[in-house]
This record gives sequence, C-alpha cells and structure tokens, in this order.
Amino acid sequence: MIRFFKSLIRISSFISKELTEIFRQPRLILTLVLGPFLIMFLFGLAYPDQNRTLRTTIVVPDPNSFQKEIATFTESLNRR
Repeated sequence: MIRFFKSLIRISSFISKELTEIFRQPRLILTLVLGPFLIMFLFGLAYPDQNRTLRTTIVVPDPNSFQKEIATFTESLNRR
C-alpha cells in the first residue's frame, strides 16, 4: 500500500513538473493549439471544389432483376 502511494506521489510530481514547464512557454501552447488548425486550413486550400464524375460498372448474372434498383440509384445520384 505504501508502495502505491509512493508511485502515486512520484507520478503526480512528474505531471506537475511537466505542466509547470508547459505553462512557462506560452508559444508552445499556441503552437500545440493552432498548429493542427493551420494544417487543416492548408489542406482545405489545396482541396479542389469540384465534384468528380464517378464511373461505376455493375456486373450481375441477370440484369433484368436489378433494373428497378439501378434506376432508383441513378435518379438519387442525378438529384445531387
């Protein structure tokens, strides 16, 4: 039981030391918070804003059995 408390005190002191060092460096916090948003912004600038035409081929043994489903899917895709 004493060993558990010693390890708990050791872990809490390590965490408090690291948090103290982090809060002493406000630029580090700014980098950790704003860095991922900057990366997402740059990816967003490079992402094309146009839809690509997707070509799909459906292979079935009896095409007549799936005609209704294919028509439904085609209509739903054309509405977008």
